[in-house]
This record gives sequence, C-alpha cells and structure tokens, in this order.
Amino acid sequence: MDRRDFIKLTAITGTSATLASCGNPEHQLIRFVPDEDLVPGVAEFKPSVCPACAAGCSVNVRVMDADVETVRNGQAGVVAMSVAKKLEGNPKDPISQGGLCARGQASIQITYHPDRLTQPMKRSGPRGSGLFTPVSWDEAIGELASRLDALAAAGDQKSLAYITRPRRSRRLALVAEFLGRFGAPPPIEFEAMGDEIVRRANAISFGHHQLPTIDLARSRFVMSFGADFLGTWNSPVAQSVAYGLMRQGHPQQRGKLVQVEPRMSLTGANADEWVPAKPGTEGIVALGLANVIVTNKLRPAAGGRAAAAIEGWSSGLADYAPARVEQMTGVPAKRLERLARELAEFRPAVAIVGGAPAAQTNGLFTALAVNALNDLLGAVEQPGGIFFTPGVEPVAVKAAPLQSLSAKVLLLDDANPMFGAPKSMKVREALDRVPFIASFGSFIDDTS
Repeated sequence: MDRRDFIKLTAITGTSATLASCGNPEHQLIRFVPDEDLVPGVAEFKPSVCPACAAGCSVNVRVMDADVETVRNGQAGVVAMSVAKKLEGNPKDPISQGGLCARGQASIQITYHPDRLTQPMKRSGPRGSGLFTPVSWDEAIGELASRLDALAAAGDQKSLAYITRPRRSRRLALVAEFLGRFGAPPPIEFEAMGDEIVRRANAISFGHHQLPTIDLARSRFVMSFGADFLGTWNSPVAQSVAYGLMRQGHPQQRGKLVQVEPRMSLTGANADEWVPAKPGTEGIVALGLANVIVTNKLRPAAGGRAAAAIEGWSSGLADYAPARVEQMTGVPAKRLERLARELAEFRPAVAIVGGAPAAQTNGLFTALAVNALNDLLGAVEQPGGIFFTPGVEPVAVKAAPLQSLSAKVLLLDDANPMFGAPKSMKVREALDRVPFIASFGSFIDDTS
C-alpha cells in the first residue's frame, strides 16, 4: 500500500465514523427483554356476568390459551386450556354501558386466589376446628346423596334446609323447584347488607316487593336518604352512568343532588348539599319536607296506598312541622323549608332511601315515609322518578328462620351467615344443632 492509498483509506474511515456518530445507534439494538405489558398469544373476549354483587353487570372476559399446571386425583400434569386474564364492562349492556366498578375488576382474582378450593374437602376434626381432608368428587357427591336419600326414606324431607346468598337469576328459581320437588321448605336467602326493609316497604306502599329502578338520567332534583347509590347501594355502575347524564346530559339544565345522612358517604361527598341528620331520623326529615309541601299547597296532596301507610298524613302531618323536626333531627327549620320548596319546584324530582336508615330499628317507618314523599311528588312510575319492573314472586324466605333452624341436613350456597349475621340471631347455636352441613363455596369461610 503506497502513501496515497493510505491517506485515502484514513479519510474514508474517519468520515464513516463521524457520520455513524450522528445517528441513533440505540435503535439498532436488539431488545432481549420483552415489554412487561406484553402477553403473548391470541386473545378472545367472551361475554359473561360479573359475580361480585347482585347487580350482575355484563362483562367481557379476556381469555387466552395457555398451558396450566393441574393436580387431578393426586397426579400433577399440564393441560392446555383457555384462561381468564381480565374483566371489562360490556359496551353493549344497556344498563352499565360498558362500565365496571373496582370490585368487578378485581373479581378475576377469585379464580386465582391461593386459598381457592380445587376439590371437595371433608371435615376431619371437631366442628369449628377448621381441619379438613381432601376427598374425591365421587365420595363427596355420594355422601350428600346418601343423606338426602335417608331423609326421603324416613319421610322427613322438611328437615332439609337451604341457605343461599341473594340471586337475581334463574338459579334461585331452579333451587326452589328442586326443593319443592324433594318436599323441602323454600330456600332461605341471607344477605349481610340487605335491603329487605326497602322491599317490604315498597310492597306495602306500591304492591311491588322489589327495589325500585330510579330514572336518575331524567330527574332534575334527587333527594337521597342514606342511599349510597354512587358507592355500594343497589347497582352503582348503572346509577353512576345515569347520574352523569343527570348532571351533564341536558343542556342548560344541571340536576341537583341532596344527600341526607349522619355520616358522609361517597354519594354525600359528590352531592350539591350534604344534610347531616341524627341517626335514625331520616324518615322524620322526609315527613318534615312533606309537611311544608302539603301546608303550603306546593303540590296536590297524595292519597294513595303510600300516604295511607303514614299516620297523620290525612290531617296534614301536624306533628312534623319544621320547628319540631329541627328539634328531633338537628336539621335547621329554614333549611328544611328551602329544600321542600326546591323539591316541589324542580320537576321531575325523586326521593331515594336505602343503606343505614333502612337498617335502623325504625327502618320500615323511614322507608314508608320516603315512599309517601315520592307519591306526593308524583315520582312513582313517571319519567325522572321510580319504576318497578315486572318480575316473579319471591321464591325464597328471609334469614329470620335461622334462629329456629331445626334441619337435619343444611346446604349452604355461597352464604356465610356466621360472619354476616348479628350475634342476636344466634347462628352458631342454630348450626350446632344441625347434624350434617354441606357448603357449596370456593373458599373455607367462617360458616364452613
């Protein structure tokens, strides 16, 4: 190589190095570490129903094919199957409109919880010891069938009891049909955070033993008595969607929300006005509002079944004048009068009751008072008010018979009364009298 060629080669090398340094060499690097959010495989979406509460929102389940380690009959192996990865709201659902609450989002973890039972368990120690031994499906089903056969052979079918959590589907009707054909009593429905008082009040006032459907989207004024409808009460996803429409869905017409309760809830925190009332006096506040409306003839007086259930309604509710209501509830009389006038002026208006007020010893009175107020406002079966949907008659009885439970065989369907029932119901004593208990749950809970 002569001097001239050496100089040329040096110049070319230097120029190439300079040009290479002007680029972005990191784009040429091969990524050995995959993205943390990347899940390999092909995803499918399967429609289903959220199991987290009785609202039953429609969901889309994201499933993917995977090799899953399983243990069957004591043998470990790998099985190819579709596994659930994520829950999302179904946008085709006219109720939730694609929404899903945090509880629903987290319910996918029920499937993968480390304490979830994967096979039947049989108690191997004293009752209450928590000692269980795995058994086969054939052994578990055979044991239960033999117990039922023994009851049938002895003509003692009424000694079979069935306790279930609230069901809003055909499942409860199928259970009731099975018990009826067997000759056993109807299932007992246990609901720890129950609204049976509200259902009972609606049956008295309107002839419908159910929770109302609230037309929040078309209401201009909502008065809620303890019902945390944006948090946990009834169907919070659907109600949150409707509440958004009430606030922003109508041009130049922003609905107003007033929350009456002793402790601020999520709904109270989002309200235009939060009205603190002494615990258990929410029904008195409702009748105080009705007194102002009736006395000042702001609305035509109601005279239906709802009004007939309230003592003193026909005489103008003289015992619930604002000054007297202030003494009983702590709500100032002037504020009560102003809210009553707004309630009568802004139409359509609706009153809601649920949660803690209905759980008080005077809960039925409170619910009946709110029902009468709705009747006075003309909010029953009207746009912007409350509706009742056609449905079947209740096929289950409530949890009161637990105190006098005298069954020989008890079936628990995802119900945990030992945890949710108050001590006064004496659930432990009632369960101790039952010779055989079978629990159909995914976890070993207090009652199991």
